[in-house]
Amino acid sequence: MTRALALLPLLLLGACSSPSPAAVPDASAPDAPDAPSADAPAADAPMVFIRRALATRTRAAPTCPSPDEAPLRTGASPDAFACVRLGASPDVVSSDWPDAAALPAPVRYIRSGIAPGGDGTPARPYASLAEALAAAPTARTLVFSRGDHALAPSLALPAELTLVGAGASATTLTLSPDAAGLVVRASARFSAASLTLRHPGDSPAPEASILLDATDASVTLRDVALDHGHDALRLTGGTLSATRLTVRRAARYGVHLRADASATLDDVILRDGAQQGLRVEASHVQLTRALVTANARHGVVLLGDADPTDGRASCFGAAPTPGPRDCLDGLVSHGNGVAGLYVEGRHSVDVRRASLASTRLAEVTSGQAGDGLVVAAGATVTLDGDITDPALQGTGTLVAGNARVGVLAQGLNATLTLRGALIAANAGGGVLLGANASAPLIGECLLVANAFGGIVVTPGASAGIVQCNGIAETRAGTLLTSSGSVTMADGVHLNRSRGDTQLVENEVSVSERFGLLVNAARGTLFRNRGDQNLYGIGLYGAADLIGDLESIRGRETTQPIAPAFADSP
Repeated sequence: MTRALALLPLLLLGACSSPSPAAVPDASAPDAPDAPSADAPAADAPMVFIRRALATRTRAAPTCPSPDEAPLRTGASPDAFACVRLGASPDVVSSDWPDAAALPAPVRYIRSGIAPGGDGTPARPYASLAEALAAAPTARTLVFSRGDHALAPSLALPAELTLVGAGASATTLTLSPDAAGLVVRASARFSAASLTLRHPGDSPAPEASILLDATDASVTLRDVALDHGHDALRLTGGTLSATRLTVRRAARYGVHLRADASATLDDVILRDGAQQGLRVEASHVQLTRALVTANARHGVVLLGDADPTDGRASCFGAAPTPGPRDCLDGLVSHGNGVAGLYVEGRHSVDVRRASLASTRLAEVTSGQAGDGLVVAAGATVTLDGDITDPALQGTGTLVAGNARVGVLAQGLNATLTLRGALIAANAGGGVLLGANASAPLIGECLLVANAFGGIVVTPGASAGIVQCNGIAETRAGTLLTSSGSVTMADGVHLNRSRGDTQLVENEVSVSERFGLLVNAARGTLFRNRGDQNLYGIGLYGAADLIGDLESIRGRETTQPIAPAFADSP
């Protein structure tokens, strides 16, 4: 009785009554329902959520004609995206030198391929950056001509300096093979625009060859490309603002933020790295429109305990909330090796309209492999928290075609809130909550054609409210778990989960095993529907459910005595 009374306000409101037919062509709008009792049978009206799920076409990473374009989610429909060019601009200045009128003075000029001995004027430029730093130590701006400029080893830059080229495709600064690149001193202010900084050759860059290494400094980059190097950019403390940045072929990390650094990245490409595209270590980041692709291990990683007094109090214009937050808006993380996005430690991360797709590795490596999103111990991640209308189902973050789990939350105090996602064709399950993880809310999502399970809650994990989701075509799949390999195909699977899971107005159909399986767990059912599952609702191990136990139907009435149950991976 206590559980039923606790659910009464939700029952009377109706979590997703009368979904808008506009999102489903030719669907007739169901009548606004009365407030039924908790065990009222589901209506026989058309299953709008299932029709939406089955109508989606996206099963892997969308592609664009150019490698410099990202397929950004638009929110217009579950399948809608727009190809947008990101990274350093290909534009090149038409004149011999860029216009220096808006640059910090004094301004000096550098031309490649000439003899030293100039005075730094446009008519008699210096021959190298080293010559300019020695001859004009008070210069605040150094302008480079088109061409390739060789850098002397491990150049330490002055307290305030701006480097400007003729364009990222026209001006290249090349490191010495065995030396570090540009070193920015503590408390310095450094800016670079319209140039490429690169390490020569294709062999693995030595550990010392960090293209841009800044400590407790203020760094601003615009239309810059960083190519190769051990780390392309390392920021220890300090701040980074980068707009239209392209990072390629880093031997370790593309961008590495550590020791309470803070970065704002806008319109960036991080690709083809040997380990991780972006590593945020005990630091904070705001990322807007990024293509992170083809990195051998992770696309984006947030680790460590970030400073709780630093960072943003809100993301995407939302009302401020207590504590700092990391903001990822329009992240496209495709075709990376271990995970598209991995978050661990004391990070609160808000994600909006991301695309986490086609992660490649299927074998288990260091605990996680082939997953779209991993929320690990201590982390709190919210996906598309602004989506509350069921008509917007599936228009938020895309998680598709990953080699293992689409969304995995696992570990002590790992917390996931998931709204409005399209989660499709993941080989090891759509959403999986592992031991000690919790998901207060999973709502307004479309989960279609996932193998193993649609939503899976394993022993010791908890799911609070699961509402207004369309879960369709869950297929047989095998996942290596802590108790061995498990093969199953359930739309929703609760195995010895913690707490009471409220399943409200979900539609679960065409599962190759159970529409809903509950083993030794508690749950409350209200106005869920489903059909064409092999089995409808399976109750095992003293499962404790309140509600309509016939609302999710199956073709077979005789259920297996001992089906396989999921454990943590």
